[in-house]
Order: sequence, then C-alpha cells, then structure tokens
Amino acid sequence: MPDGPARLAALAAVAAALLLAEWAVAARPHRRDRWPANLGLAALNGALGFALAAVFPVGAALWAEGEDVGLFRWLDVPEGPALALAILLLDLGVYWQHRWMHALPWLWRLHRLHHRDEAMDLTTGVRFHPGEIMVSGLYKAAFVVALGASPLAAFAFEIWLAAASLWEHANLRLPANVDRRLRYLIVTPAMHLVHHGCRRTDTDSNFGFSTSLWDRLFGSYRETSTSERLGCE
Repeated sequence: MPDGPARLAALAAVAAALLLAEWAVAARPHRRDRWPANLGLAALNGALGFALAAVFPVGAALWAEGEDVGLFRWLDVPEGPALALAILLLDLGVYWQHRWMHALPWLWRLHRLHHRDEAMDLTTGVRFHPGEIMVSGLYKAAFVVALGASPLAAFAFEIWLAAASLWEHANLRLPANVDRRLRYLIVTPAMHLVHHGCRRTDTDSNFGFSTSLWDRLFGSYRETSTSERLGCE
C-alpha cells in the first residue's frame, strides 16, 4: 500500500482547502511568523515517519495480516464491521493517549512543545516533538496489531487522524449555531481552542481529535475557555 505518497496527497488537499477557509473566515488575526518552525517540525516528523514506516501503524498492520494475528481475525469479524470498529477503537485509543500525554510528566515534556505555540492555526496541527511522533506511532502500531486491524483500516485512520488534527487547529470562525450543533458529534476548532488555553482546567479538557463523544462520555468536555491567551507551558 503506497502509504506515504497517498497520505501526503490527501493531506495536501485538506490543508489547501483549510488555508483558503482560514483566509476567508479567520477567527483570530493571522500569525504566520510561527510557520517556519511549525512546518520545519512537520518536515522532520514526516521524514521520521517514512524511516519508521515498517513499525508504524500501516507497516504493523501488514505484518499482523501476514502472521494472521489480532482480535478481529481470531473472532472472524467480517471485513466491513472490522474496518468500522478498527477506526472507532483506534480513535478511542488516541483519545486516551492524549490524556496520558498530559497526565504523565515524561510524556508531557514531549507534548508541551505542541502547547507552546503562541497562536493556533492549521500549522499547530503538525507542530509535534519528534519524540511524541515516535511514542504515538508505536502506540498506534501496538493497538493495530492487538485488534488485527487491516492495512486499509490503519491507513484510513492515519489519514482521518491527520486531517482531523489540521481541521481542529484551523483558525476558522464558524457561526455559533453551526458550531454548537457540530459539537454534538465532532470536534470543532472552537472546541479544541479551549484545550489550548493556559489554565490547567482548560488544558485538561477536550482531548478528542475527531469526535466529541469521548470527552462527553469520560467527563473531559468543556464548553468554553477561562484563559485569555495561548502558548503556555
């Protein structure tokens, strides 16, 4: 499966659409002075992901398929339900990974680079410490193998997760009634902005990447921020 080129093409299309949207309906003044650092990290992490592709989620799924291991294979779950369940459970797994990134000091030392961004736009969605990329890639790979997720499921989830990260960090102003309705199911940029606030009550909330259901289910949902600025430790 051509993971790298296909993923890059899909994310480039999402990024281009969001850039146009940010230009048209920005929620906050643009701060493009941060872009070189954020995009430099994105390039470095992309190279790291390419180098470790064999042990990251899609490579792990290919290995598990060849060895016939994983829960879905052992239970003989049909292909369609297995694909949907894998994406859903991987999303849940990433929700908890994000919570642990905040709760465990050694993981927070990696993740806080993401939170130090003094503004928020789609480039914040690619601003991660290479160590966090390593931890996240291996964590998701282990999850993929345990589930017996197919290579297609792993690939689709990686695209979905990366696109969701761009979307939720985008500098977009949605009409209040649209944002309120979307939040019943998906994470909106305004909802995720709360998570980037400086106060601990804000930072330790709204951990979801794509759906708001996990935050609502596990008591981490927060409607509005009490912080006045971004870019804190």
